[in-house]
Amino acid sequence: MRSAATSSMLLLAAPCFALLAGRPLSVRRAPPRSVLRLDATAFYKPPTPASLGLDEIVTCTVLGPAPASGYFVDIGSAKPALLPAADVCLLPNVTKKGTHSKPGQGWRELEAGDVYEGQIIGVSGDDINVSLACAQRSVAWRRVKQIEDEDVAYNATVLRVSEAGATVSVERLPAFVPWSHWHRPGETPEQLSSLIGSEIRVKFLEVDRQSKRLMASNRRVQLQERLAELAPGQVVSGTVTAIKDYGAVVRLSDDGLDGLLHISQISQGFVNNVSAILALGQEVRCVVIKVDARDGSVSLSTKRLEQRPGDMLAAAAAKWSADNKEAA
Repeated sequence: MRSAATSSMLLLAAPCFALLAGRPLSVRRAPPRSVLRLDATAFYKPPTPASLGLDEIVTCTVLGPAPASGYFVDIGSAKPALLPAADVCLLPNVTKKGTHSKPGQGWRELEAGDVYEGQIIGVSGDDINVSLACAQRSVAWRRVKQIEDEDVAYNATVLRVSEAGATVSVERLPAFVPWSHWHRPGETPEQLSSLIGSEIRVKFLEVDRQSKRLMASNRRVQLQERLAELAPGQVVSGTVTAIKDYGAVVRLSDDGLDGLLHISQISQGFVNNVSAILALGQEVRCVVIKVDARDGSVSLSTKRLEQRPGDMLAAAAAKWSADNKEAA
């Protein structure tokens, strides 16, 4: 009976004996194995409507116009998705073609094969609606938040104006600039309409994505450029441009930078009526007492320049007396 070691030696020696005898060495070959080819398309399954959720960002390839309005787009699902015309809005307030060219209206025409990012806004059975505008607004809000965090100035385009202020475009989002934060050029509709399409530099006052509220200020930009000139304690000259119950607005520069002279800062004496002390167009010298770069406000004082308490009141009384004498 052969041992296992002996059997192994005989198996190894057999080819050697064959070579010594001059016989060709036969080699047994294993039968060919079938080659397994991986095809990615065999494993691809288009996402079903059930697996696509609202607000999901998808890649949209424009297939062509839809029969009613809008476009059919390929998002990888078994059935093309619908992109409504109102949700195209790649450039809000700007129209590439067509008659809808007023600020705040219109949409661009898309070409077949164009690829964009879209956001799912509706799923009903096999029908899916997507929006390019929603996807771009989401990106725009993130950019706006970054601009606010870094507190940098932005060149905004004026879209429309009203009695309260101007609406400007910041990263394709509408932001409101009150007239108190921008130099109003005039009162007539023609003067206000001339601002549409112009650019102004703004910084943000408020960014609230949840309520879709954006407020911006040109005055904050002006103030940033003049911080050295308007440091607390500096004496400045200006012109009274408005009189309110709580004080007077003083224009400090030709480009519309204003400061507030509060009624409590007019004189060391008691002031009951601002219009009895100051007049529109009057030149005044003031001391800067506070500068708030965050909200763009400048607080002024004239009472700190009084040599004696009540000098402002006495000066106003003397001027009133002189005016009466001239009138007589």
